[in-house]
Amino acid sequence: MNRQLTWDGESIKQKVVTEEKKFTPKEILDSLQHVRNQIGQMNQQLAQISNQEKQIKANLTSATEFEMQLKAFEQKCRVLQEDKLRSIVMKITPECEEMAAKSSKETIAKDPEAYTEEQKKKLPYLDFQKNLATHPKVAENISQHIIREFLYETPVFVNPFKE
Repeated sequence: MNRQLTWDGESIKQKVVTEEKKFTPKEILDSLQHVRNQIGQMNQQLAQISNQEKQIKANLTSATEFEMQLKAFEQKCRVLQEDKLRSIVMKITPECEEMAAKSSKETIAKDPEAYTEEQKKKLPYLDFQKNLATHPKVAENISQHIIREFLYETPVFVNPFKE
């Protein structure tokens, strides 16, 4: 490869002259075989993708049908889970309240300067909420969705630390 640089006004122009190259019949045949192999591999990949697409569509159809079957039970299950959660929360509230008061005092005592007054007031409630959600009776028997909805988003309990 031969490179020539020359001025072209305010720019420098580069001209690259390539050498003439000759290919032997062997090189042409080898290159042709290589390209054909690549084409074959690409066609196999396309076939695999097509099969995967068919399988995904079949799985989607099956999952949708299963969802429709389960959906008929959803409302009653939600009511049962909410009732069970309320019952468990009533039973474990004193225990969780005591644990929350103790753990929040310990947390604040470790570094009182790390928390604002507002955070110090909210910490016992947040610990209480977490204790309710992670209590074994709740965690093992109640759906995560129900826990999130009725202990965090719209709590079904009264804040025992509210002033």
